[in-house]
Amino acid sequence: MIDDEPLVNAKQDKLGFRAIADNLASAFLQNDLSRGFVVGVEGAWGSGKSSLVNMALDELEKRQGGPKVIRFAPWLVGSRNELLAQLFADLEPVVLETLPEREKDDTKKILERYAQASSSIAALADLAELAGAPYAGFVAKFLRKSGDKAAELSETSLGELNEKLRGKLELLNRPIVIFVDDLDRLEPSEVAEVLRLVKAVADFPNVAYILAYDLDVIAASVQTALQIPNGKSYLEKVVQASFKVPNAMSFDLRNWLKAEMSKLLNGAKMEAGVESRLEGVYHQWCNEFLETPRDVVRVVNSLKLNFVPVRDKVDPGDMVFLHLVRSKNHNLFNWIERYVSTLSGIGDWGYVAPGADRRFGRELLEVIDKSGEEEIRFIFDLQSHLPGLNRISLTQERNEFKVFSLSSADELKAFMREQRLASPSHFSYYFSFSSPSGNLDDSYVDQFLITCEQQPEKALASFRKLINSQRPQGGRLAEVLIDRIVGLSANISANQVAGLFQVMGEAIDELVPFAKTNSGYVEFLKGNRREIFGLIDQIEVKEARTKTLQNLFTTAKSFAWLASIIRETTFAHGTVGTKGEPKESWLLSEDEFEICKKLFVTRLTETPPAELLNVPHFLKLMFAWYQLGDTDGPRTWIRDQTERDEDFIKVLGAMTSWSESSPGGVNYNIRPETLNSFFEGVNGVKKRLKRITLDNTIAPDVRSAAQKHLDEIEEWPNESGKSDSAL
Repeated sequence: MIDDEPLVNAKQDKLGFRAIADNLASAFLQNDLSRGFVVGVEGAWGSGKSSLVNMALDELEKRQGGPKVIRFAPWLVGSRNELLAQLFADLEPVVLETLPEREKDDTKKILERYAQASSSIAALADLAELAGAPYAGFVAKFLRKSGDKAAELSETSLGELNEKLRGKLELLNRPIVIFVDDLDRLEPSEVAEVLRLVKAVADFPNVAYILAYDLDVIAASVQTALQIPNGKSYLEKVVQASFKVPNAMSFDLRNWLKAEMSKLLNGAKMEAGVESRLEGVYHQWCNEFLETPRDVVRVVNSLKLNFVPVRDKVDPGDMVFLHLVRSKNHNLFNWIERYVSTLSGIGDWGYVAPGADRRFGRELLEVIDKSGEEEIRFIFDLQSHLPGLNRISLTQERNEFKVFSLSSADELKAFMREQRLASPSHFSYYFSFSSPSGNLDDSYVDQFLITCEQQPEKALASFRKLINSQRPQGGRLAEVLIDRIVGLSANISANQVAGLFQVMGEAIDELVPFAKTNSGYVEFLKGNRREIFGLIDQIEVKEARTKTLQNLFTTAKSFAWLASIIRETTFAHGTVGTKGEPKESWLLSEDEFEICKKLFVTRLTETPPAELLNVPHFLKLMFAWYQLGDTDGPRTWIRDQTERDEDFIKVLGAMTSWSESSPGGVNYNIRPETLNSFFEGVNGVKKRLKRITLDNTIAPDVRSAAQKHLDEIEEWPNESGKSDSAL
């Protein structure tokens, strides 16, 4: 970690304060230190005021005849009653060191009497009253009533002590400067006591004071402690001259952060885009969030804690941006965490909860707390880190500002490839030292793809292991692997795709019973560009594409996946449905689809019926066959498999589908179009079911299942309907 302690000399200066410190020292020496005075150095918390004063004092001590320096830290004193005693304890050795030898013993006794007299606030109040400090008499009278021994000192005896000490201090061969730092760390009552203390002894000869504080904080503390209307006016009675610490140049703060970040990167090679993004962060966000040296220290220490452990899993620019935000706007930091977490849900499901786009938009505008052109610019800059911020909607009414405005879930893929803050696979690294349980890191995904190419049987074993690995969040690790692979699609080679399809063709159906579903169907089975089959586009050579497709449809055991590919292509080519897609957007060409169709139908007719009946989403498998134009093929297959009543009930049970007809969700196990397409129509099925329920020679469980199906059919609102759009 970077030490947050103030600098002690100019050699450590990173912000160009050395010249200012030298001038401050020169100005200090131009005053008559023999008369004693109080100087205030004003600056916000973390602005570098302590460092500036330390450099000035270091310069003062080096100069001929320069003062001796005492650094007094009142916030380290255990009790405010001990403040004066501690001050004189610090003062004593320095005073004795600069006095003639003959004066030392007598002066030591006087200082010790001061220390004894200051064992309570009553003595301090008496001293302050002698010096003319307001409100001190009230404190003294209050403490005298308590019987404190210090109250026994008469004003006369204190006055005599004061005069004797003044006489001794006039003999010092070098003046003394007492630096009182961090007044703004104290409680209001303690601030008031320190100021009273300084005022009480401010006119001692050859003793000067430098007070470092945040003016607004100190003024508010004085107002609270002394119950007065204007704390700044009171401070003017104590401080004779003040100096405001200049703001550090943004250029210097930015360069300091860059230098420290370079150390954290540890010489790592960055791609041009990554390096350019990091440089952009320095210029976009340092001016926004870095105001003081302490801001830099806090950001760097935060990066050391959060970036270093995961630096090979995150984007450096995004990480610096995030911790700049965290240093000054914790509400925005929390909003970003919730936003990117919700974005990961879009990667899973393709949508967010209704109203979330406007609600998150309103919350973002609240936490950035800007307006007009400044607000628009801030949102524009945020877009380089957070996709989906609809800046166009911001120019309309403020309550219409929307986020999560992605063209599609595919927009997040680029963020995944570059390990960005908005990546569904990487965002958690930005907020913790590792990804949460139930995730797979990049190295695992990369190694899996290499294994698919070189040893597909080994990759298959790994994939099956992930199918059986349950995530704490629900679902299986194999789903995460598929999602991560799709996100990395642009970086996957043609040979890796060929090996991957061999693995998926063998086992992807095995994942279906455990996977999360969308409207009763798992997304990864779909045969479009957004899912795993879309990786076919990574194979650009025609012969290699053809070979990969032939191998897949000849050997794959995952019929549910093959069926989804066939159905998706059927609709895309316009074979079924109202219209197809433009040819230029087809995933498979006409020739490629023709090859897949023939192989698919051949496989269906040659595969044992018992195996097909166990395929997930069996009804979709039948419709994929049916919609190829070979309507007799699946009807004949169904007729052959349902000659026995027991088999009829079994097949009917496998041909259920899911639908939703109301917000509450109404599920129908069998649909009219299913019966019309593959059986003897609705009426024919009803007659057969009635006959089975009345046949006592049939097993009771079969008759019970028949009755259940019959009851469902009887409850249908009508007995027609041939649309398969919801299938």
